[in-house]
Amino acid sequence: DVFIFVYLISIAFYNFFGVTVAGRLSAVHRTLIDALRTTVVWTMELIIFALQDGRGGACRDKRGTCYGVPWAAYSWLQLLGFAFLLIGTLVFNAVIRVPGFHY
Repeated sequence: DVFIFVYLISIAFYNFFGVTVAGRLSAVHRTLIDALRTTVVWTMELIIFALQDGRGGACRDKRGTCYGVPWAAYSWLQLLGFAFLLIGTLVFNAVIRVPGFHY
């Protein structure tokens, strides 16, 4: 029950700040922040895994509990996807103007 309440409060704050950003800046800023949110979370997971025990994220504690995610074989593809997401958002919102597109 407590987790549901915390979840609802976090969603309420997320929407409140999203509307505030859109009202004070623009909807483009809100869209960019939403696109970057996923990238920031993934980057933090990589950093937490790498720094969790000071040995490059070897996860050598007694319980075998690991936090974060390691850089995997296809992480470069995920990074490329984030780049496409960000570039696509910038092009769609005419922050980056591509010759030949009609805005």
